[in-house]
This record gives sequence, C-alpha cells and structure tokens, in this order.
Amino acid sequence: MHVFYTPDLQDQAHYQLNEEESKHCSRVLRLSVGDTVFLIDGRGGLYEAEIETAAKKHVELRITKTTKAYQKRNHHLHIAVAPTKNIDRLEWFLEKATEIGIDEITPIICERSERKVVKGDRLEKVITAAVKQSLQAYHPVLNPAVTFSELLAQQTNAQQTDLHTSPQQTNAQQKNAQETNLHTSPNTSAQKSVSKLIAHCIDDEQRRYLKDLVQPHGNYLMLIGPEGDFSPQEISSALAEGFMPVTLGTTRLRTETAALAACFEINYLNR
Repeated sequence: MHVFYTPDLQDQAHYQLNEEESKHCSRVLRLSVGDTVFLIDGRGGLYEAEIETAAKKHVELRITKTTKAYQKRNHHLHIAVAPTKNIDRLEWFLEKATEIGIDEITPIICERSERKVVKGDRLEKVITAAVKQSLQAYHPVLNPAVTFSELLAQQTNAQQTDLHTSPQQTNAQQKNAQETNLHTSPNTSAQKSVSKLIAHCIDDEQRRYLKDLVQPHGNYLMLIGPEGDFSPQEISSALAEGFMPVTLGTTRLRTETAALAACFEINYLNR
C-alpha cells in the first residue's frame, strides 16, 4: 500500500501530486498508470486513487473511493513535553506517538530543560512520515515551543474565553477553525472541558494513576517534564491552575518514554 499526504485535497474527482510526491511516486516507487495509491488529507479523509498520468515531476490521479472520519478517535489528547537534550529522542517520541494516536503536541521549555530551541520544520516532517506509515487520517498539530509559564497562561486564557463565550459563538469558532486549519484533529479542545494532568517524580500522596483519573471520551492535556523533572515551583504553579498530579509507575523513565507511556495508556483507556 502506497500512501501520500495531501493536505490540500478537497472533495474532487481528480488530484495532482506536488512535485516532491510526484518524484517519490514515479521515480522512487516506480509506480505507473493504472496503479492504485492512497491519499490522506490530515483532516480525517482517506482516499483511494488510480494513477492516470505518471511523469517524473507530474503525477495525476483519479479518486475512486472516499472515506471520511477514517478511524476517528473518541477523545482528544494533547501532550506538552519538554524537548530532550538529544533531539533524536524527541523525534522518536513524535514518531511513535503519531503511530499510536495523538492530536496535539507542544514542546515546553522548563526551568531544568537542557534544550531551549527546537526546529519545527524538521519535527513536522517526522510527524508527517509517521502519519503516512501508520495510515493515520488525522495529522497531529505541532504547536510552537513555549515556556512552562506561557503554557499555563494559555490554559488560563482559554478557560476565561470559554466562560465568556456563548455556545453559538463556540460553534462558529469551531467551524471557522475547521475551514481554515489544514491540520484539524478529530476532537477540538473547544468541544469538551480539559482534564489537565502533570506527571512528576516527587513523592506525593496526591499523585494518582492515570487509570483512576482518565474518563473515557475526554479531552486531556498531559505535561511531561525534562530529564531533571519539573521544579517544585513549576509543580506548585500547575497544581494551582487545576492540574492533577499523576504517576506513571515506580521506575524512573526518560522524558520520551514517559511521554509515550502516557500516550499509550490514555489511548488504551479510551479503547
């Protein structure tokens, strides 16, 4: 099965691959006229298509079958994770989380972060490759990196906006976002209140296991800290903003392992 990512694909009978995907189709995969390929638009659409023209830089397709909301999940998962010192480990997390199922990722710069800069373009390519490999019809949203305090402020502002927004306004905003955003996840944060979770390693009787906190079909924001964990001040600030402390087990996990463990468990609890 050969899959191509086509974020600009709309409801149409014919589609032309861009130059990069055309080269991959005709020169790398050596596909030709009459062969069948699959397209994903990143918004839940899966399309089966037949090659009509196969030139080196120009491949035209005829759409033969369309499936909307393909494998749509019943929950929304947003993981905010501190970038790892070795960027390969963050890329590994993005790849595997995309394969398992995730809607949104935000790199967060914390007090103890060893990496302060991330290159979004490179990370987007990793996510897109994983989307194609795992046949995910929804492309996860990669947000720009923010500081820990900025993320908390965003959540506070979002809550205040929800309190002062009528249902009619919210529906209009959702429709607007779906029409303008190519990477629309299965469930938007405007649809459901957010279950805010922070995983940390400090011994605390308040910490609970995910299975005790995750309600099916929910909207989750999970915070995962850097190699040295969140600082006590960061944890206190998050708890003051309504985040619930969680534990991911008794062993000490790498940042990317903790993030993936949370991703898998939340998906499993929503199966």
